[in-house]
Formats: sequence, structure tokens, C-alpha cells
Amino acid sequence: MRWSVLASLSVAFCVLGTGCTSLLGKFEVEGDDGGADATSDVNGDSGQDSPGVTGDSGSDTGDSGGVTHDSGGGDTGMQGGEAGECTSGTMCTPANACHTGITQCNGGVSSCKDTGTNVSNGTKCGTNEVCDDGTCSACTAGNTCTPTNVCHTGKTDCSTGVSVCTDTGMPGLNGTSCGTGQVCESGTCTACTNGAACIPTANPCDVGALDCSGSTPSCTDKGTPASNGTACGTNMVCNGGQCVACSAGGSCTLSNPCLAGKYDCSTGTQTCVSTGNATDTTSCGTNAFCCGGTCDMGCPVPPNAGPTCSGTTCGYACNAGYVACNSGCLPSAPNTTAGVFVAPGGTGGACGSETQPCGTIAAGLAAISSSAGTKNIIYLANGTYAEQVTLPSGITIQGGWLDTGGTWTAQCVPNPETGAVIQAPAGTSTTIVASYSGTSTLETLTIASMSSPASGQSVFGINANGAGTILVLDTVDINMAGGGAGTSGSTGAAGTNGSGNCATPSNGASGGAGSNGAGGGAGTYTAAGGYTPNPGGTATGGGNGNCGTTPAGQACVSASQPCTDDGTGTGNCITTTFNCCNTPGHAGNGGTGSGPGTPGSGGGSSVAIFVSGASVTLNGGKQNPGAGGNGGNGGAGGAAGTGNNGSFGSAGTTGATCGTKVIAGTSECIVKTSTVCEPAGQPTQGGNGGTGGTAGGGSGGDSYCWYIFGGSGTVTPTGNTCTPQAAGLGGNQGGGGVQGANGNAGTHN
Repeated sequence: MRWSVLASLSVAFCVLGTGCTSLLGKFEVEGDDGGADATSDVNGDSGQDSPGVTGDSGSDTGDSGGVTHDSGGGDTGMQGGEAGECTSGTMCTPANACHTGITQCNGGVSSCKDTGTNVSNGTKCGTNEVCDDGTCSACTAGNTCTPTNVCHTGKTDCSTGVSVCTDTGMPGLNGTSCGTGQVCESGTCTACTNGAACIPTANPCDVGALDCSGSTPSCTDKGTPASNGTACGTNMVCNGGQCVACSAGGSCTLSNPCLAGKYDCSTGTQTCVSTGNATDTTSCGTNAFCCGGTCDMGCPVPPNAGPTCSGTTCGYACNAGYVACNSGCLPSAPNTTAGVFVAPGGTGGACGSETQPCGTIAAGLAAISSSAGTKNIIYLANGTYAEQVTLPSGITIQGGWLDTGGTWTAQCVPNPETGAVIQAPAGTSTTIVASYSGTSTLETLTIASMSSPASGQSVFGINANGAGTILVLDTVDINMAGGGAGTSGSTGAAGTNGSGNCATPSNGASGGAGSNGAGGGAGTYTAAGGYTPNPGGTATGGGNGNCGTTPAGQACVSASQPCTDDGTGTGNCITTTFNCCNTPGHAGNGGTGSGPGTPGSGGGSSVAIFVSGASVTLNGGKQNPGAGGNGGNGGAGGAAGTGNNGSFGSAGTTGATCGTKVIAGTSECIVKTSTVCEPAGQPTQGGNGGTGGTAGGGSGGDSYCWYIFGGSGTVTPTGNTCTPQAAGLGGNQGGGGVQGANGNAGTHN
């Protein structure tokens, strides 16, 4: 099934040598679902066309939607499955690949019309086939053949359309017959000398002797192996009587990097041999250069200088515009055209000249920004600049300068980089921020962190962020304070002692102890440049004590209550016996559990250079990160409450009655003093409260010369000194035990 779009088209096409013909017709862009369609081509041929890319004899197959060629039956067409509109007049390849073709469009079919004009001789028209005067003929290039000079080797060439044996210029085998009484010798046909050395054809690695007795000289194999290294073919030499591969002359590397080498096959084995000294000042290691064929290992070259040689000894020479000073190179004079000058106590606003320097680096950068591209260097006079600096691309900030009444000179003293110091203001974690697309440079200065980070605060000398950021540090020291220590947690609240009696007695058990908090895990960095320490884990409070156990029940005894006469009359008093009972004691309330301690917070990190995607180069200078901050200790649980003892019951006593009173005369019986006949009931004590858990200690901070976030970015050090300090220790739990994760320390992560 086809879809088509028809439109009228007037086409003029020109065929080389036949003039131009104008056609009026239609073109059709068609889609095909793979079914067969009958169409008419430009020549009026009728055939089955399916989208195809190969020529046929009236029936085209495939479904590529491409331009096709035809063998005279049905012209192939550009079908519409994926094709655009047909464009007539473009070059194409007809069925005869050795003719040129031109595209024609008719009835929605694109056909390649054979112009009858030959393509260039030697044009490929198939596997091992080339065009020759319009005909595709067999021709294989690169085969071995015998050229006109039979004493040379030859290779077939098909560039003319026919196979031609071309002379490679390389000599053939010595001893090869090249005429009557003549043999080849080093590529030249010479008279045959009986017994002269030759190379046997069957085994070129045997010694041969010429035999000139016949009309055609021959090489007799003497059965003796030829010398190792004797050539036996292209990139082939003899070794132990065998012809083996060996390529001579290519460059190779010797164990001494200061000698040039090439491959040699004279021994029959490929060997790297010296051809002389390598070029002087070629690098042969870190701070090492070749001089007179010797690698001088102790040759540090400072920034703004290049290596030199004197015999076998290496040295250095300062670049143009720099002068030697204290094993380094300092600028000979500031560039007043490109430079902006900054000095402590300078001005703001319109500033930047030698006599009216800016007072801050920020003001100097503003002067560069407003210079319309004419300025790109900030010269810093000695002093401290308390500011965070955000670097733009394409600038240099250079310290080491003395400003003497408007005259600026480079300071030639030991460690000139200590003169100009850029220090982060109090509370600012990062001193230099570099995030741009391009390259900027810091030279001969010191970068310092703020002096007293807050609890858990991290400090960074430089944050170089972004894949397009390239930062070069030439003789730059970075001095960092330690990360802020974490804060210890507080002790949990104390439990309360039990009081009063329980309404419902229990088992009097003490409350369970609270669970301890885990130590804080290692802190984490962020891509933007920051460090988050981890606090210790939280603990839980202690459980409350239970009510006391059920007291013993009421106890009773049989008791007698004696009575006596009051002495005023006569008669007898009767003692009465009765049941004497006490009342039970009570269960006491339990004490409450104490609260948990609070976690310790984590310590901050101290990192001289933080890199996320950026590229940083260190030429000399020192990286001195501070110690990682210790994590804070976790707080201990509070003191637990004590269980209360319940109240006693009442005792059983005598004297409640006096039995039957017998009165004689006016006398009367009275009760004697009451006595206890059954002790009071005993109480029970409530359980003590549980002790609250101790919280975890916070994590310790890191100490790194540089940290590369996620492995993205590079730091390339040369001649620098890195001195990391101790990693921060994780805080201990308040009552001892597992501590938070320790920090890490090292040159880099």
C-alpha cells in the first residue's frame, strides 16, 4: 500500500556532451508498506519498485527509501518510507558504476540516468575491480610483481585502470638472475662472479654461492646459516638460520631517559640502541632535567623560570620580565598598563593607580571590571586584607610588593609570599571563591582562614568549583585555623523520688534503664563547598519504678483485758478475754526514671583547597590546614528517682473494753493502761526509677591539604609542601563507651 504527494515540476537536466533537456512532469514522494507497485520510470519502463538501494532489471527490492540505480529494466526510485522529495539533477551512480549518472524525477519515481560519460580510470567499482575506459575490470593492487628493474622489488598498482607493476626502489634478493651471465647485487644487475655470495631463493637465511657455469646464473645453497641480522625481506632479518620479523629505525625508550633510542636489528633481534643524547632540559622526573645525557635529579625550577644546562648540571633562568631573588624569580617592575594597585589604607571609588591605590581587593576587582578589558592584574602591597575574595576569570592577583610613597618595588626577601595576606573575616568559612569559565592566577601571597571558627564550623582556604574553572597558585601559602570543636551534650533531667501510697500494689520492680545513643557517623561534604558534621545519636529516658508489692493481710490474736477496782469500795472486777486485730500496711509508690543526656555535636573540618570539578595547579607554596575539630561528648543520663516506702497499718491494742462491770457498793471497775497485743501491719516499698541513657558523641572533623569532591576535578602539585594536622576525634558518650566517628587527615582524600 502506498501514500503519495503529487506536484507539478518543470525539470531541466543537462547531460555532459548531450545538451540540456527540459522535462515537464510530476514527482511523487511515496510511502510503502512493502507491497509491490507498478510504476513508470523516465524511460517508460514498467517494473515492480519497492524502496531499494540496489539496481535491478525491472524489479527493485528492499525498503530504504534511498536513490537507486537501474540495469535497464525498471528504473529504481526514491520511495517515501523515509525519503524527502525527489531532487533532479544531482549526481548518482547508475547500473554501470564506471559511468557518471544524473538523478531524474518522473511520476513519483527517482531514477539514475546513465550519461554515458566515463568516470576516472582507476575508480573502484567492486572488490579487486577498477574502472578502465568505462568498463569495470579485475585488478588487485599491492601484489608482488617484477618491475622493469628486475633487481628491485615491485608492487601492482591499479590507479590507471590497468594493473601496472611499480618499482618500490627496494633491492631484491642478491644472486637473482637478471640476464645471461648476470645477477642482482644490492639492487643492481652485475656480471656473475662464480662463487660470489648470494641469497638462496628457497632459504634466504642460508649462505649461498653463485654458479655461473650455465647460461642462467644460479645461487647454490651451501647449507650454512647466514649471519644474524642479514636482511631476508621487508622488515625481516635472519636469526639462527630463520627469517624473522624485525623492524629497524623506529624510536624507542632506553632505561636512561636522557639518551635517544632507535630500534636495531643487526643482531637478529629487535634491540633499542642509543643514537646520542636527548635534548638538554628534557624532563626526566620531578624536579629533574636532562643535561649532557645525564638526568640531574636535584633541579627545582621556580615559577616564572625555565630550566638551563651547564654540562651535566641543571639550573634555571628567570623568564623575561622577572629577576632572580632568593632561589626564585620576581617581577622586575609592575605593568602599569595592565595593573591595578591595592594597598592597606588605600581609597575606594576612582582608585587603582600607583599613587592612589585601592584599599581593598574588592575595589581593585571593580576597577578591573570597569577597565573595558585593559587591566587584568592586581598588585598587592604588603599587609593584611580582611575580606572574602570572589575571583573572576582571566585575572592575576600578585603579592610581594612594597609601596614606598607611590613607588612600587618587588620585595626581594626570604619568603616574600608572607607579606600580603588575604584573610577571611570573622564568621566567614571560605577565604577565596573561584567559580568561572577560564583561568585565573594567584601569586606570591598568603591565604588565611578566620582565626576562631564557631563550634562545629569548618574553614576552607579556597573553594574552586565548576568544570570550567582553572586556578593556578604560584608560591602561595595557605594557613588555616583548626575546625571548630563540637559542643558536649548536657546531662539528662533527674528522676523524682516516689511519695505516698499506691492505690494498686504491683511487683515493686525498678524501672528499666534508657538506651544509649550511638556515636555520630562521619561528616559529609557538599558539591558547592561545605562540610556538615554529624551529631551523636539520641538516647532514651529511664523507665518509672513500679508500685510496691501487696502488704501482708490483717493479723489477730486472742487477748485478755484485766480490770481493777478503783479502790473506793469493795467488790470484785472481772477480766474479759477478746480477739485483738491490727490493720495491714500500705504499698509505696515507685520513683520516676531520669531523662536521657543530649547528643554531642560534631567538630568542623579544616581544608586548605576544596575542589569540585575544577582544575588547580600548585607551583611551590605551602598548604597548612589546621586540625580537625573534636566532636562533643554526649551527655549522661540524669539521676534516677528512688521508690517510696508505704505507710504502716495500725496496731491491735488492749483496753477496748473491760468486760462485765461488777459494782459493789459505790465502787466501779476501771481499765488498766492499754497495751499492744498485735503489732501494726508492715508497708512495702515502690521500685526505683530507671537511669536515662547516655547520648552519643559527635563526629570529628577532617584536616586536608586538598579535598576533591566526588573524584571530579584535579590538583596538580609541583614543588609544594603539604602539612596536614591531626584529625578530629569523635566525642565519647557521656558515660564512656562508643565514640563518634573520628575525622580524617592527609594530603588529600
